Amino acid sequence: MPFVCCKYRILDAIILAVFVSLYFVNCENNNIKTDPNILAKVGDRLIGKDDFTTRYKDFRRRTGAPDNGQARRSILKNIIAEELLILEARRRGFEDDALGRHELEKIKTQELLNAYHASSLAIVRQPGN
Repeated sequence: MPFVCCKYRILDAIILAVFVSLYFVNCENNNIKTDPNILAKVGDRLIGKDDFTTRYKDFRRRTGAPDNGQARRSILKNIIAEELLILEARRRGFEDDALGRHELEKIKTQELLNAYHASSLAIVRQPGN
């Protein structure tokens, strides 16, 4: 499985490069207003504290993982990696591809099912039910 290990190292290097480039772009460009609620920007997509908090709470709820810096960094890295993959897929025109549209519909359906499941669990777990 050396390929899997190498794949994650490459992904980590890409994410690090994005963070570094975002840092320097923000430092060099005085026209960009810094908003303390924005954690990262990938393309035109802003990743805010609310996005991160929602994903992180869901992760902890599903896994029971303890709250620590490593878990937080990992979740933020995952969000950025997903946005980079989406950006690259759009750049390559996968949205215009029939298979790409089918996969996008599957993802949207799964997200709706996940949201329904989470809301159903919240209703069941309410006191008195």
